[in-house]
This record gives sequence, structure tokens and C-alpha cells, in this order.
Amino acid sequence: MKNLFGIKKNDTSTYENFVLHQVSEQTEIALEDAEFEVQQQAQKAVPKWLNWLLTGTAFGAMICVAIIARTDLPIAETYARAPYLFYIGGVLGVVAIALYAYIFYKNKKLKQNPEFQSNVQNAQNKLATSKLELGVPADKVTIDVLCPLVKENKKGEEKRAFNINGNFVANLAVDVYVEDDNLCFADSVKVIAVPLCSVKSITKVKKWTALACWNKDEKFNSKTYKPYKLFYYEGKVNMRWHYSVVADVWGEEYEIQIPNYDIENFRKVVPLEIQEPQKKGKKAE
Repeated sequence: MKNLFGIKKNDTSTYENFVLHQVSEQTEIALEDAEFEVQQQAQKAVPKWLNWLLTGTAFGAMICVAIIARTDLPIAETYARAPYLFYIGGVLGVVAIALYAYIFYKNKKLKQNPEFQSNVQNAQNKLATSKLELGVPADKVTIDVLCPLVKENKKGEEKRAFNINGNFVANLAVDVYVEDDNLCFADSVKVIAVPLCSVKSITKVKKWTALACWNKDEKFNSKTYKPYKLFYYEGKVNMRWHYSVVADVWGEEYEIQIPNYDIENFRKVVPLEIQEPQKKGKKAE
């Protein structure tokens, strides 16, 4: 089974064989330029190294706390034997809090910047033009799909590949809808489609996954997303399970991985029942 949105090491993807519509080169370049301006301004306000430093200091402080907590000794005795753990953990904790406050301040100030607001609006306008060109209907449903790095073994079977940039999976926001009996997934520049009748199952997958980014307007820990037990760890939003949607296209199975917080939105378009994961050692009926 192949992952429809899986990304191979040469930056190609299986979905390239399922492109139904694509915007013109002119529209794509205009959108890329507009998004690049927003990204450049955001990175200038908060450089990536600041976020990396925040993640590193917070993780270091957590390690110190964990080591202290794992000892069976009273706090006073632990301090007497290893005071450096308290000093290092304390310093890292203070630095992490200070960095978080600074990044929060810089992001808030950036959003209030008239030039940044103008660039964001320009990018949104270019995106709307692209969606119009693709023919995305007003009644579409917007969800995330997971785009893991994949590799093929000698038998041609796909497996998740090691991500050198970090232990996370890219999550792409797409519009989902039905067009001419096709199940369509539209990103910003193209529409990927599979026959609607080919979608045969939705199965829950209990697997810890770290997301590359958070695409929703609401915060991950809001009341809306509380049922999905999302949590923040090492600078990423994490989830404990997702869903595997399987489509049988021309005799070959393709998988679409959907985060747990978006499966009900997907089922508004494809109302299949969700299957629980098969227990190990139990044969399918």
C-alpha cells in the first residue's frame, strides 16, 4: 500500500499521478512570491535559531527535573549530592521562560505591523485567486492530511523514512469535496483526485505523531480540540492517534492519513464508519 501524500527523498510524491487540475504558472509564481514575503518578514522578526534555542533550553530543564524526580531520595539530600542539577535546571528554565516571553512579544508586535498585515492580505488574495482558478466549490471542507517521508524497499513496499530535520510529519491543509464522482483534495496550486467509489475504509491508527505545524485558527489546546488529547512536546503539537483512509484505485491500494482532529470533517464528505484497529494476533474475518 502506498501513501497518496507521502514524500519521497527526491521530493516527488505519489499524488503527482492523480493531479486533476493545476493553476497556471503565472498564478503559482504570484502566490509563491506573496507567501515568500510573509515568511521572510516573519523569520526576520523571530529567527529560527530562537525557536531552536527555546526548544533546547526547555528540553534541558525538563531532563533535569525528570532526573531529580526519579531519585528516591528527599529533595534536600538530592541537592546535597547533585546541586548542579538544580542550578542547571533552574538556569535553563529561566532562560526558556524568558525566550518564550520574548518570542510571544515579537510575534504579537509583528501581527500589529501594518506592512506585515498588508503582505498577509496580499497572500490571502493570491490564494483566493488560485482557489478560484482550481474551481474549488464554496461548500468544500478544509482538513489536514499527513505527508510523511517514505521510502521503498526492494519489493516496492513503502515504509516511513527517517526525517533528518526532526521527528515530525508534515501536515498539509487541503480542501476536500466531490467533483464528477471524484474525491478531490485541493492544496494552493493543484487538485488531487481519486474515484469516490474507490474509498473503502477508515481505520483508527494508534501511533504517536508530531506535527510539523499547527494550521488551525484556534489553539490546539482550545475547547474544540480537547477531545483529541493533543499535547505540546519538544516544540511541536503531538497526537496519539490518527486515521488511515484506504482507496483501492485500479487494483492498487493507496492510503490517506488524516489527523484525529479532522476525521469528522472528512466524514462529512465521505460518511464511512470508522473501524477500530485490529488487535495483534487476531485474524481478520
